[in-house]
Parts: sequence; C-alpha cells; structure tokens
Amino acid sequence: IRKGQLPTFKYLIENGSYGNLNSTIPPLSAPAWTSAFTGVNPGKHNIFDFSTIRNDNYELRNVTSNDRKTPAIWNILDTYGMTSGIFNMPMTYPPEAVNGFMVAGLGTPDTNSNFIYPASLKEELKNYLHGLQFSIDVGTIMGGREDAFLDELYKVTDIQEKAVHYLYNKYQPDLFMAVFDELDRIQHFFWRHMETSHPLHDPKKSQKYKDAIEDYYQHLDIAMKRFLDTLPEDT
Repeated sequence: IRKGQLPTFKYLIENGSYGNLNSTIPPLSAPAWTSAFTGVNPGKHNIFDFSTIRNDNYELRNVTSNDRKTPAIWNILDTYGMTSGIFNMPMTYPPEAVNGFMVAGLGTPDTNSNFIYPASLKEELKNYLHGLQFSIDVGTIMGGREDAFLDELYKVTDIQEKAVHYLYNKYQPDLFMAVFDELDRIQHFFWRHMETSHPLHDPKKSQKYKDAIEDYYQHLDIAMKRFLDTLPEDT
C-alpha cells in the first residue's frame, strides 16, 4: 500500500473498518472463521478444529456446520426477512437453507457433494462457469511444482471472481459475503521465498518467487475494484 500498488486495499482501509485482530483460542481457521460470522467464541459456537472425536467409538470425524451451536449472521437476518448471499465461506458445509443462496467453502468434501443451496443453483453455476473448481489442489505445491501451483491458483481465483459477479447480480442480497481463500494458500507456501529470515528460505530458488505474494495481492486488488464498481454507492 505504501508503494502505491494496492489502491483498492487502501480505499477499503480508509473508508471501511480496519485494525489488528486477535485470533480465537485455539488460534485455528475452523473456530476463527466461525467466530467471524457468529460473533461468539468457540466455547459458545462449539467449533474448535476441523475434526473432532466421535462419542460412540472415539474415531475422528470431520466437523461440519451441523456442529455449530449458535446462529450465524445470515440466520439472524433471516428472522428479519432480509436476504443473504454467502460464497465460499469456510465451515458452512453442508449449506443451510438461507433466504438467498449459499456456496459452502473450506470443509466441503468435493464438488460432487451437495455444497450449494438452493440445489438447482449447482447445475446453473456449473453451466455458466464450465465447471465448479472453487479450490486449488495443494498436492501440486507439495510435489515441488511451484509454477503449476501458481497457474492453477490464478485460474481458480478468476473462476471465483466470475462466480461472485454472477451470484451478486442474480440475487442482489442484502448481505453478501465472499471469500477469496487462495490468498491463504499462496502465503502458506510462498512466504519462505519472500522472507529472507524464514528457516526454509532458499536464496537461489526464492529469487524467482520472492514477489509471488505481492503479485497476487495486486491481482486481488484489481479484482476487488471490478466488483466494488458494480455496487450501490451506499454499500
């Protein structure tokens, strides 16, 4: 932002809400995202991790939205007759029957599952987007194929952006929430190339990828600008 490379992020900081956030206890994605859309801590919403132990045989099972004990912001808006559009939000699988639409995010088993509400929207989106790839295969980067990982990351981001525009324009919901979670992925695997003090920093290899994270931020900055330009001024 100081370099003038992220004008949309700068605009959001200056015209929206901005600050340092403490994480949840425990500081994990599953409870943190759930606290973000419920407004309560894990002790109240009951999501502590991506998995939990079954009561009957002590085996691990995946945590789902059915484990959440408190209403989310879209549930509250439902009671007031307001509409919600939720796209790619973590920990929302299986999707709820909201007054609007919901495309579940992180925690969805695969695109063959019923991860979209209403159910009819799944085929509609599939036809419009020529597929339903909303997440990236991290196996690519785990295998050391950085270039292939980056190619897929940008491809998935562009699909997400296309979906966001389509869904917002179709439903015009009172509340619209969309998550571009590939930013999380690239920072997990490319921070080592940007930060020279990182224990896994490889000066030779990192020379090629040291700007990967900043480049992706700029890609998102432009994508957000395209979307913000479509919104009413009083948003």
